[in-house]
Amino acid sequence: MLAIWREWGIDKILRECYESGIVLCGMSAGAICWFEHGITDSNPEEYTVIDGLGFLRGLASAHFTGSDAKADLFSDFSQNNCSVPCYGISNYAALHFVNGHFYQSVTSKNDAKVFIENALK
Repeated sequence: MLAIWREWGIDKILRECYESGIVLCGMSAGAICWFEHGITDSNPEEYTVIDGLGFLRGLASAHFTGSDAKADLFSDFSQNNCSVPCYGISNYAALHFVNGHFYQSVTSKNDAKVFIENALK
């Protein structure tokens, strides 16, 4: 998705929208794409960290449970990049940013969670 957006110039259009105050949102890959980095399962062999659009600082991971191979990669990335905020977003959870800064998490189920590491650094 990101490669096609970059090839077609969609990334530049989205950046213009973002910088003019238009609200952007997304689910799953559409949520992690706004960050500098994201954890993806695009490689069927293993989870990998990819470069996102960089509108928001940090790393994001969708469908995050906190207890699988994705969580291990998240933890490794967080520990090796201590100054980078990392957000693990479970199903039925969302992040709300205002002017590029984390504002709050929003959930639609009681057991939905957002895991945040390094956000205060």
